[in-house]
Amino acid sequence: MSTESSKRFYIEEEEKEREDYKRAREYLRQHPHSNAIDVANATGIPVSKIVKYVREGSLKYKE
Repeated sequence: MSTESSKRFYIEEEEKEREDYKRAREYLRQHPHSNAIDVANATGIPVSKIVKYVREGSLKYKE
């Protein structure tokens, strides 16, 4: 893989990560009492990624 291809791949992955986060955040805004499985099922984002966002403090659940 060339350097240019590597950069493009990295940029695409970063963009996908941002889009996944935005979808998860928006879903939680609309469904504040959802859990990670609910968010994953509704958005197609893996549960592991949802849990990662919560552990990082990027997403918070209402209790």
